[in-house]
Amino acid sequence: MIAAALLAACANEPAEQVVEIVVQNGAIVGGAGSISARQGDAVTLLIDSDADATLHAHGLPDVVAVRAGEPARIELDTTYVGQFDVELHLISAGPAAMAGDRDSGAAMEAGAMSHGGAVPAPSEMSVAITLTPDSVDGLNLQISTTGFKWSPEGAGREHVAGEGHAHVYVDGVKRARAYGPWLHLSALEPGTRHVRVTLNGNAHGEYVREGQPVAAEASAEVPESSSGGGHGAAALIVAELSVAPS
Repeated sequence: MIAAALLAACANEPAEQVVEIVVQNGAIVGGAGSISARQGDAVTLLIDSDADATLHAHGLPDVVAVRAGEPARIELDTTYVGQFDVELHLISAGPAAMAGDRDSGAAMEAGAMSHGGAVPAPSEMSVAITLTPDSVDGLNLQISTTGFKWSPEGAGREHVAGEGHAHVYVDGVKRARAYGPWLHLSALEPGTRHVRVTLNGNAHGEYVREGQPVAAEASAEVPESSSGGGHGAAALIVAELSVAPS
């Protein structure tokens, strides 16, 4: 019994892992892909970028600055249970970075399809979206819902009817998860951008009614000046962090 207790205690001890990510010429040349952890685990990212950048994980509070040519050591917050896209936003990145963003987004979207199967939507559930140009960069997205409860704390947990989050796609590529009614879409290429939003359950399956996803679509024009400086930056999805209950 003592041995069993010791084994159980060891199993509950926080684990440590270090993940290295290298970004060159606006593209990821070494990355994590998927990071699995439990609450309380120590997850460290070593970021080596040849351009200034910021790093953050959707749904988590911290944003960290990364300096060009200065490898940065960043501790990811594993307090919250769920799945979080880890993005590196390159500052003053060029066309190569934008191409890398599309390629990375497509790869992550392919993986996202396997997160969870479709779930039945209540009859009263609906979604509508509004896009407005941001004064500095990109677009501001407002998501209006009925019969739906935002549940950022439930992401990655078991399904609860009527609650969840949203998946956001720009020109057919998954760009983010939304855990509330407002989201800023940055680093968009100038021109007409098409945005699609689906409502998803905690386990990431799309809400579906009569064989059709509960979704909304809209298009908006991104002006030339919106793709440049300020806080606009090319977003590279470098990993997906999955945090399970401890």
